[in-house]
Amino acid sequence: MTDVGAAFLKRIEIGVFADQHRELESQTVKVGDLLQAVRRNTAESPLSSLFRQRQGKKSWLSPAEFDAGERLRSDFEFSQLMPRTTSSWDPASNVGHANGRRTHEDNLSDRVLGARQRLQNALSDVGPEFSSVLLDICCFLKGLEQVEREKQWPRRSAKLLLKSALSALARHYNPASEGATQPNILHWAEGEYRPKMRTS
Repeated sequence: MTDVGAAFLKRIEIGVFADQHRELESQTVKVGDLLQAVRRNTAESPLSSLFRQRQGKKSWLSPAEFDAGERLRSDFEFSQLMPRTTSSWDPASNVGHANGRRTHEDNLSDRVLGARQRLQNALSDVGPEFSSVLLDICCFLKGLEQVEREKQWPRRSAKLLLKSALSALARHYNPASEGATQPNILHWAEGEYRPKMRTS
């Protein structure tokens, strides 16, 4: 059976056209003090396919890297920075000040402003070399091949750069305790300095 035929059978079985492109699984999440059953599309984010283990193979991303990417995406969603595809019918956007004008930022909640600040801090911390690939893949949900075509990168380079970017992002969200990973520097020396030998 071809892929087209398999997609057709899946569409007939489910009855929803879009579901043939989804990979749905049931999960239990905690909402407040209650546990609630939800259905999650694991194919929605490009990170999901890189994080899942298949046929005994180790996941390409570590749990910390995957969580960092999802956290960045969550802040991006809450920050309301996704471009609009339709007109806004929000009546609050037409409310004016005494001078007759009101900016869009005046209508944003503290939650939105907080998400924008966290997003800006994260992207500034990883630097401009990594921020663009994180935005494209984690926030705008572009595929690796699409990013390589748009940026004219070599094949499979986006996957390697994404791994490094997520590693830097994970360090931003979970900084190591001081002295945990850095070697202790005992002495800075100049010129003809010679260290003293330790005797035990």
